[in-house]
Amino acid sequence: MTKVMEKEEIRTIIKDIIHGSNTACLATVDGDKPWVRYIMAYNSGDNLQLFCSTSLKSRKVKQIKENPNIHLTTGWDHANNQGPYIQFSGKAEIHSDAETKKKHWHPMLEQFFQTPDNPNYCIIEFSPDNIEICGYSENPMETITYTP
Repeated sequence: MTKVMEKEEIRTIIKDIIHGSNTACLATVDGDKPWVRYIMAYNSGDNLQLFCSTSLKSRKVKQIKENPNIHLTTGWDHANNQGPYIQFSGKAEIHSDAETKKKHWHPMLEQFFQTPDNPNYCIIEFSPDNIEICGYSENPMETITYTP
């Protein structure tokens, strides 16, 4: 028997999975084909948005400018080979304003961009249309769907 969960309970599970920094697979669209790569995605608060830092010259930025539809997979514990993880589909938005860049700056980024004022440094914000939680329940094939 499947337990019925309240929307806030599902949000809490999602926030627990995406909290902090996570390796994620990001899919963008290149023409009419998917393009997938690893990124470091992070959640910076009480919402369900994810963010990543990157270069304005990156292929993903070009692809997002042409088509903002994205898909992310994150949360799997590779060290222990276990879930839960999420499938996150939605839209991406590129931010290159000084305020957003400074808000999301981390010293680890110095090796790539030196300072948050670097004109090639930007933030990509991922906003969900739909999130599926996989591997959370006792039945590993069951998914929990959340639509914001």
